[in-house]
Amino acid sequence: MPRTRLKSLLDWWIRGVTKRPRLAVLVSLMAAIGGLYVAVTELGINTDTAEMLSEELPFRQVGLRYEALFPANAKDLLVVVDASTPELASRAVDTLVARLNREPDVILDAELPEGEDFFRRFQLLYRDVDELSELESQLVAAEPFLSPVFENPTPRGLVAAFAEAFRVAENDEGADDDTDDPVERDDLPEHLYSALREVSASVESFLEGDPYEVSWVTVFDGDGMADRGRRRFVAVEPVMNHDRFLPAEAAIERIRAVSADLEQLGTQRVRVRITGRHALEHEELEGLSRSTAFAGLLAMGGVCITLLIALGSFWMTFSTLLTLGAGLSLSAGFAALAVGDLNMISLAFAVLYIGLGVDYAIHYALRFRERMSGETTAPEAVRLAAADVGPALSLCAATTALGFFAFVPTAYAGVAELGLISGTSMFIGLVLSFTLLPGLLQIGPPPTPRRSQPALWRRWVAEPLARLPSRKGRPIRWISLTVAVASLLLLSRASFDFNPNNMRDPASESVTTFEDLLVDPNAAPWTVSVLSDSAGVEPTVAILERLESVSEVRTVESFVPREQEPKLEILDRLAGRFPDRAPPPGRITEEDREDQIQALRDLRDLTSFAASRTEGELSTTLGMLSRRLRRLLTALEARGPVAQASTLTSFNGLLLAGWSATMNDLFDSFRVAQLTMDNLPDEVTRQWVGSDGTRRLQVVPVDDLSDPLAMRRFVRDIFTVTADATDLPVSYVEAGREIVRAFRLAFLGALGAIFLVLLLVLRRPDSVLLVLLPLGLAALVAGGITVLLGISFNFANIIVLPLLFGLGVDNGVHIFHRIRSMGTGGRPVLLTSTARGVVFSGITTVVSFSSLAFTPHRGIASMGVLLAIGVLLIQIFTLIVLPAFLLEGSAKG
Repeated sequence: MPRTRLKSLLDWWIRGVTKRPRLAVLVSLMAAIGGLYVAVTELGINTDTAEMLSEELPFRQVGLRYEALFPANAKDLLVVVDASTPELASRAVDTLVARLNREPDVILDAELPEGEDFFRRFQLLYRDVDELSELESQLVAAEPFLSPVFENPTPRGLVAAFAEAFRVAENDEGADDDTDDPVERDDLPEHLYSALREVSASVESFLEGDPYEVSWVTVFDGDGMADRGRRRFVAVEPVMNHDRFLPAEAAIERIRAVSADLEQLGTQRVRVRITGRHALEHEELEGLSRSTAFAGLLAMGGVCITLLIALGSFWMTFSTLLTLGAGLSLSAGFAALAVGDLNMISLAFAVLYIGLGVDYAIHYALRFRERMSGETTAPEAVRLAAADVGPALSLCAATTALGFFAFVPTAYAGVAELGLISGTSMFIGLVLSFTLLPGLLQIGPPPTPRRSQPALWRRWVAEPLARLPSRKGRPIRWISLTVAVASLLLLSRASFDFNPNNMRDPASESVTTFEDLLVDPNAAPWTVSVLSDSAGVEPTVAILERLESVSEVRTVESFVPREQEPKLEILDRLAGRFPDRAPPPGRITEEDREDQIQALRDLRDLTSFAASRTEGELSTTLGMLSRRLRRLLTALEARGPVAQASTLTSFNGLLLAGWSATMNDLFDSFRVAQLTMDNLPDEVTRQWVGSDGTRRLQVVPVDDLSDPLAMRRFVRDIFTVTADATDLPVSYVEAGREIVRAFRLAFLGALGAIFLVLLLVLRRPDSVLLVLLPLGLAALVAGGITVLLGISFNFANIIVLPLLFGLGVDNGVHIFHRIRSMGTGGRPVLLTSTARGVVFSGITTVVSFSSLAFTPHRGIASMGVLLAIGVLLIQIFTLIVLPAFLLEGSAKG
């Protein structure tokens, strides 16, 4: 019989260990050192999450094809620059691009979004005709204001411009010397009020030592249009080192260092943030390494204390920990030989091994202590303990390994490798538990006898609880079944959150920046790209635009402006009215400094006088500017001629530094020709037309895709039209679907295999079902509780499932084996070392993981919560419910 042969093999093995315990310890430790050496020298880390799913999956195939056809769109590191003015934002991104491209060791390429120069030149053609007509009216009204500055780009010219603008405004209102009606803000052209406000802000900032340049884009284009220019982007392709835990670390650190050097642009008015896939993953890994390091130390301390309490012996605790460490070293060595590189999922093998491997050592050590409680010698106790728990531990290792191996055939490479390593590590842990651990226990000092429990505690607490399953078996069975049915009903509402951003630390820069872009209509990070041949573009667009979840569909044709003829007529009129180029701001010399100071006095007097002839918001703005100019003049008059000239030159730069660039961009946009598909520049078309003629369609959603249901609906609707879709929403949804599918198939396969193995050993289907009972009940109830708590399964906490699977099967095997060996009479099973082993192995698991619940990473925190819930339920169902069913079955038998 298999069980008899297993006992014989274990007995032969243990006798060999007891004869030469030091040799067994030495060989085991040498093997562990060898495994550790192989792991250190050969085991790598591949943090490329894209490789965790098979490239044979259809959505991965489309994604790889898209990256090959449109490499310019595949830069996954985005630098977001927010500045106080569009001019400052432009200089900031130009500086960043220039500096980053001088770092080839860490930055492959940094560039502004494709076609930015083109869109800057042709920007006016993309406005509505009415909007362009309004701009023409504003510029014509501003012409008297512009002319003096063109002639003299200094404070003197600016004062003349303001004086002329006020004169025109008063004449337009019919004001004369005999009229005292005040001028209101609405009576002035918008550009004049904006200029007053900008100049006032610039004077104030100059006085405070926080220089602010006047934004002439804001003056002539209004706040609404200027807002777009205040946020700019730089697309970066970093050098990725996937052999490091943080593959993008060098590139991101260099970007941050360069960003910190933007003092010449006024760092207090420039904000640089980093987001994109690489940045999100980098900060996620960075946060995990920080939070889990401290949590790991706490967990190790907690495990040591728990083992010391459970085993009651320093030497037994040391032996258990050394056995655990040796098994971990051998498992890591096997991983190096079997897979070479660990990925972000298979890294969890160490956590799973600690949670399950210590289980074998605890059960064996506790049974050893129980056998040593009499006159038994250490070698005899080692042999008897192996005979007692050997079959159960071997069965546990086999069933748990089968559970892990079931993940190997799945397309989810991350979990497949985890299954291979963890499944093998279960047998490594089993062998060491019957080799290294018995040798250490035999050569070490014998454990001191445990002090008996106080009589009152044993009589009124311990024994009543221990006999609860036999005395209250029927209520326990009915309650457990009722709870299971209720949980099954709740389980239909369980969900899988496939959005990785919902797992990450919500306070990290990359996440907050990404979420900021979600509400920016000009950024639109949540879109889907669809690939189509030329003939299929129009019908595909027509069908996609009819979908309720789709807002619009963009194609390369979207960049050919509509109604170009009336727009070109307006631009032609403006081109004939204004010069080709605007002069740069003038330099203030010592000879003309007095004239410029007088100009500032004139502006002070003008604004003071105008404030008295206006009311409301306009009067407040003018009065504030007048007072600030008075302070500026006081500061100037206290300085010498050279200092005055230098100060005036700096101040003139703040007033007019952006003047010539803004005017020249504006004048260039007047002088454009009609755009057609034939003359769109390559830098634009290469984003939309692949090298083989494949066309890219960009599908924009109606809903906010940060909602998983909205994202799933959006992707599902697109897939009803075409399967040739990619981008982040598709990757997230399809990866989540594939992972759920992989886990579902793996669990079904594992359950089937484990059922057959248990049936082969236990011989009776009802016995197999009883062993699996705690696992099934815990799974149902845990699922129901997660629904009640609003916890979704995700890419992180789903790894808890194989751990709970192993614990559920193992604990059921241990309790079943002990009850069957004891019979229905005698001491309750809850007072045995087996029950203590189940309890303390569960405690060590909870201690190992509970600290994770307090990490800022929401996915890891949910893992800790889910594990704590699952282990607690497994303990209850194994120690209370399973005995209630087993004792009932034994009584009937």
